[in-house]
Amino acid sequence: MLLEGAINALGKVGLMLNVHRDCLQAVLENAPRLKNPTISHLSDDNWLAVNTILDESTVRTIIPRLKEPGRRASSSIRSTRS
Repeated sequence: MLLEGAINALGKVGLMLNVHRDCLQAVLENAPRLKNPTISHLSDDNWLAVNTILDESTVRTIIPRLKEPGRRASSSIRSTRS
């Protein structure tokens, strides 16, 4: 069972980003592949942490959209291998 989980994780990455509360809806609409992300409150009530696991190839198309000019998704967008 543990080996099966490790095999299923191949090609997946964790996406973590901080989003201003006012921009959350726009981020979720512009990145429809963020299915049921974990959304947590940060110490600053105006910011939220958004975390999800995606296919590595999907992240390559989502990150540029999240970093488009005028979008206030934070500069701490990063992906990590699972």
